[in-house]
Amino acid sequence: MVEIEKGKIPKGLSYVLKSSMLEKSLKLAKIDTNVHLIYDPRHSFFEAFYWLPNENVPYERFYIRTGAVDAHIAKEAREYMVNRVLPEFITWAEEINRLPSNSPKLQERPHFSRCFQYE
Repeated sequence: MVEIEKGKIPKGLSYVLKSSMLEKSLKLAKIDTNVHLIYDPRHSFFEAFYWLPNENVPYERFYIRTGAVDAHIAKEAREYMVNRVLPEFITWAEEINRLPSNSPKLQERPHFSRCFQYE
């Protein structure tokens, strides 16, 4: 399940990640861990955390934040997102999901992040 929070975006900027792209990638990889996706134009390109259940949220989840780019580079940024970032994220998420629940790695708040450099 993907929960989505999407804020207004300033004129001239564009969100790169389409939630449908993320949902499709997760479905193809058979990842059914809860995902909380936050669109924030002030944030980095793509950043994901894995959080174990806690006293506030009783289930494990991926917490993903994604930002915006200038509209004139959105096409290139979207291609990078689809061809590089999402496949790398899915590989990372699969590795996290394979770990036993008592793995020390999970206690370290696993983190995945990618930036986009326009050339």
